Amino acid sequence: LKEIQALDPGQRVKIQAEIKAIRKESENYRFSISIEKYIERAQSQNQTDSIDAGLANYKKADMLIKKSSDKQMINTYSSQVESGIAEISSKKNSKEEAFRKQIEKAYSNVLKGRDSYDLASRILDSEPMKARANDARVIALKKQIKSLQEMYMLKDKAFGAKGADKQSALIDLRKAFKIANDFSACKESADVRNEMSLLLLLS
Repeated sequence: LKEIQALDPGQRVKIQAEIKAIRKESENYRFSISIEKYIERAQSQNQTDSIDAGLANYKKADMLIKKSSDKQMINTYSSQVESGIAEISSKKNSKEEAFRKQIEKAYSNVLKGRDSYDLASRILDSEPMKARANDARVIALKKQIKSLQEMYMLKDKAFGAKGADKQSALIDLRKAFKIANDFSACKESADVRNEMSLLLLLS
């Protein structure tokens, strides 16, 4: 630094500009290494359907591209990242649409009543849904199906009870009635609820 300061102003400015350019070049090189790493990861994740992780790596690459001052590098990597993001986004949208259709189909079968509960469960366990097994909507609908199946089991057991079993049947009926109330939006549950309400009044 002292040696640079000893130079005349013209030479000093030139050398400082060269040092700055070297630093920029070094920084851009480090950026390019990281960008290539993120792009390679994103491409690999796209191939294995790790869509969210792939999209995240493309976005990391994009952030570094914006920090770069090398126009040629920007042009080269920008096109790769843009096309990669577009491809992954399209795939993600397709998967979201497939999931939406399956969840709607499953819910539709739940509304049809007890004869369609098994079909609704199979839909929730089908291929497009496996990756979304922990989705709150899937968990909630599976819980609803299980509860409704329990409701019918309790109702059938209660309605089939005779003689001394009437008291325990009444307990089962109240449990079933509570489940029916919890899912009052379901038409068949509402019908069962009305049946059981009448039976409880008569008991």
